[in-house]
This record gives sequence, C-alpha cells and structure tokens, in this order.
Amino acid sequence: MARSSTALAPYSSEHSDSPWLDARQIAARIGVSERTVRGWTARGIIPHVRLPGRLVRYRVDEIDAWVASFGVAPVRGARR
Repeated sequence: MARSSTALAPYSSEHSDSPWLDARQIAARIGVSERTVRGWTARGIIPHVRLPGRLVRYRVDEIDAWVASFGVAPVRGARR
C-alpha cells in the first residue's frame, strides 16, 4: 500500500531548511517554561511531531507561525 504525501509531510524536503528543536529550546525561544511547552504538547495545543523513542520535536517555522497567530513575536533568548 502506498503512503500519501501528507503522511510524510513532517519529514519532507520542503521543510528541510527549518530546524527541529526540543521542548527546552522551544521554551527558551518563546519565553515560557519547559513544563508549559510539555503541557501544551500533551494537550495537542502546540505544533509538534512525535518520533520513535518518545522523542518530541518542534519545527521552528511552525512554532514561529503559531506564536505569531496570537499577535506576538517569539522572545528569543528568554530564560525561565
């Protein structure tokens, strides 16, 4: 059975220029705690991809667009 192209979208080359970050890095990027990012992930609020081995990654361009949808810019370098 052939897979549809949408099933492979998170891994496609169209997004290859956008880096993948972990919860700690995303938390620092948007100015919230890592615990908040993990909670949003568990509830499906923040865009993310689950990988084998219980890994979760976030694509920078998706997170920036998600944050911008609230009318704010990411707080790069913020510490919590």
